[in-house]
Amino acid sequence: MPINESDIEERKPEELLKPEHVEEYKLWHKDIWDRLIQINTSIMILESIQKYPIDNLFFPPENIFLERVYWNFTYTCVVMLHGLISDQSSNSVVTLRHFKNHLISTWLKDSEKASFQEGLKQNRFSDNFKLLEEKSKNMRHKVIAHRDRKTICESIPGLSISELRSFFNETEVMFRFCTFGGDYHNSLYPPSSHKGKPEQKDIDYLMELLIKNSPWFNSPEIQAPYWSGIREHKSKEFLEELNRWRRKFGFPDA
Repeated sequence: MPINESDIEERKPEELLKPEHVEEYKLWHKDIWDRLIQINTSIMILESIQKYPIDNLFFPPENIFLERVYWNFTYTCVVMLHGLISDQSSNSVVTLRHFKNHLISTWLKDSEKASFQEGLKQNRFSDNFKLLEEKSKNMRHKVIAHRDRKTICESIPGLSISELRSFFNETEVMFRFCTFGGDYHNSLYPPSSHKGKPEQKDIDYLMELLIKNSPWFNSPEIQAPYWSGIREHKSKEFLEELNRWRRKFGFPDA
């Protein structure tokens, strides 16, 4: 029975792999899965922070904590994605490419190899993925891990949150194709809901507390005696953004 994307979740490793390689496959699979969970959760946190009006809450010199959170999560994702995809430090490193190659060269039963390779053609990395991989590699080598005289004179482009998401998503597609025996959840946040709505993440709870207690959000109340005059000098965009969040939390328009 050939491998294809529709039946791959139903077929167990024991059906597709040579018996002597099943446990090694499972060990590699768990290691890669654990790292995907960490990377995806970090990107989800970055995406959550991005939704909030940070620039309105703090002046740049005061936004130390959230700025460090942003960069530390970004650096972590770049380093971990590099280790998962691009690490070539030795032939024994556990990367997704080595995982896929071991399936083709060693682990799969001979009867399954051709159909697996045919399926890979539909799941190969895109040109955009390769560009993001190179960008990630440069950022890892020249900004995070190593600095030399030449590097500090260069302008090394970083990866945006949307680029990290794209890079991760293609990585996950390849991993899913190499996953036998069931689906899996790839985040530390459980896929749960309450009364039909997703459960609130801790990062969203914390960010909402910051907003509701910020001088920006409470400026109409803090500056009540003077607010009508202050309001006249605020831009339409400023007031729309402020009122969007005040309505969200049940406050009257500013």
